[in-house]
Amino acid sequence: MRFGFRQDHSTSHAAPQISETMNNSFKHGEIPQTVFGDFRKAFDTVDFEILTKRLERLGVKGAWLNRFKNILCDKSVHVVINSVVFSIFEIN
Repeated sequence: MRFGFRQDHSTSHAAPQISETMNNSFKHGEIPQTVFGDFRKAFDTVDFEILTKRLERLGVKGAWLNRFKNILCDKSVHVVINSVVFSIFEIN
């Protein structure tokens, strides 16, 4: 599940879905695993190439590594208040 950078998705949508997914996992005898990331200030100083190499060394590979790359790279961020767009910047 990914709720950041998506229209009409927020933490108020994420919480019930996470809860439901975890409950279903427990019902099926599984142990749910969750990763939460708060990247608000991380974009200021992180070299994404170094980060992805470190994640790989830590064992994050394949689809999970690609998800991180997709979340972190080539995004634009902006705030809309009363149809006025503020603070547009690119995350490369």
